[in-house]
Amino acid sequence: MFVANQEIAESKGALPKIFGPVDRRMEIYKQYQAFEDTCKKLGYDVTSLTYSEYSGWTLHFKRPEGKVIKLVLKKGENSAQMEERLIKIIQSLPAISAQIGVEPTELDARYEKGIAVLKPAPEEESVSPEDSVQDTGDKKNGR
Repeated sequence: MFVANQEIAESKGALPKIFGPVDRRMEIYKQYQAFEDTCKKLGYDVTSLTYSEYSGWTLHFKRPEGKVIKLVLKKGENSAQMEERLIKIIQSLPAISAQIGVEPTELDARYEKGIAVLKPAPEEESVSPEDSVQDTGDKKNGR
C-alpha cells in the first residue's frame, strides 16, 4: 500500500479526489485533466471527479474563494462534447444564480435540452428563547 506524505503532496494545494472503476483509470484521469484545464480557464478549480457506469460523470468544482458546485454530466458523450457543455454551464452560472437568487449547489446536465438546478437549502432561522415552545411533558391533556 502506498501512503503519500500529505505535506509534500499538497504543498501546492489540495489534491483532487478521483474515483471510478480501476480498469478505466487512464480514461478517467485524462477526462479529469480536460475538465481541470477548462475550469482553470474560466476561474474554477476541480476538487473531485467520479465516473460511474450508472450515473455518468460527477464533477465538483469551485472558485478559489467559493463554494463547491456539483455537476453531473451524462456518460456516452465524448470529451469535446462534455467540454463544450461544461463551458456553457459555467458561463451560465451568473444568470442561473441571478434567477434563483443564490449560487446553485448542484447541477444535473444529463438532459438533452436543459439542466436541473438545486439551490442551497435556506439556513435555519434562529429562534429566540422567548419564542420557543417548551415541552411540559403533559401529553395526556394535549399540552
